Amino acid sequence: MKNKVALGILICVIIVISAFSLSTKKENKSIKFGVIASLSGGAAPYGEVLKNGFQLSIDDINAHGGINGYPVEVIYEDSKCNGKDALSAVSKLINIDKVDYVFGAVCSGEVLGALPVTEANKVIFFGEGSSPDITGKGKYFFRTWPSDLLSSKALADFLIPKYKTASIITEKTDYGIALERSFGESYTSVGGTVTSKETFNTDTKDFKTMLLKVKQSNPDVLFINVQTGQAGASIAKQARDLGITAQFVLCFMTGDEYVKSGPAVNGSLFLDTPVLDTSRPQAAKYLEIYKNKFNSSNYMFVGAQMYDVTHLLKMAIEKEGNNTEEVKKFIHGLSEYKGVIGDFSFDQNGDVKNVGFSFKQVKDNMLIDIK
Repeated sequence: MKNKVALGILICVIIVISAFSLSTKKENKSIKFGVIASLSGGAAPYGEVLKNGFQLSIDDINAHGGINGYPVEVIYEDSKCNGKDALSAVSKLINIDKVDYVFGAVCSGEVLGALPVTEANKVIFFGEGSSPDITGKGKYFFRTWPSDLLSSKALADFLIPKYKTASIITEKTDYGIALERSFGESYTSVGGTVTSKETFNTDTKDFKTMLLKVKQSNPDVLFINVQTGQAGASIAKQARDLGITAQFVLCFMTGDEYVKSGPAVNGSLFLDTPVLDTSRPQAAKYLEIYKNKFNSSNYMFVGAQMYDVTHLLKMAIEKEGNNTEEVKKFIHGLSEYKGVIGDFSFDQNGDVKNVGFSFKQVKDNMLIDIK
């Protein structure tokens, strides 16, 4: 009898210990997100905003119970706006840190460098690169930045008929080379003429030789096709110093490192991502929280994209479970997600739909919207 009682007590103890162990295991479990971003170098202003927007989202998700009761853990890696570092960063995140999902990559080179690893491991990857060369490269990839096929057409239509000739000076990056190609095709298709093309390596500081060729071609527009605002500001100053009077045009370089760099950049025109619509409660709330916390309004669209896709993923996991294939199907099948950046969805290639562009100009080293 005593043995039976002792056995019964032992069984109860084991059950209690097992239950405590399972409870503890659940409490310690997390869903891992890996982020690759340009946290150093010339593209760091984008990476900083991306990280800020992402962290705001994760703080909000964890403050409201995480995802299916599990907290979200985030691991950041510096991908430095190039494919080589992105490849190294994403390999670590997937193979060593064992992340469940990957985010980030403003630069197209980062996306193209990371995709072979995320695809081979069937890891869903939310990125932002704009190069047309990205389209169709990944079955598990979703991007919230419109393709430069669209931005090139919008820019060409904006410039014609006032500006009929253009010179292009391009930084040799995946983004820059693809944008030069797509803009040239769009611009000539609507009646424009490209009078000269020049390219430069990322570490170039002296642009005078190529700018003299631009001056000789006497274009209406100088398209400063760069990866970072610092490079754009250097080209603008040296161009004006040489007496080049062409209208400066850029894509997306609307941060302080260009806009506030000096008098040479005044008058510059930009094709940019959409202005966040403050009439939308989601956008108004995000802008208020972001500006209060970080005291900045540069590149807001970059961080807002990350805020949206993390909440979109949360919704997908809560409906389908933490299952890659089912989550992927859910996102592809979503007709519309009402986010900070607008009401968007993804096509069969994972490219964003219903996200357009805005146009801006620098006046007195301040950025204004062109209606």
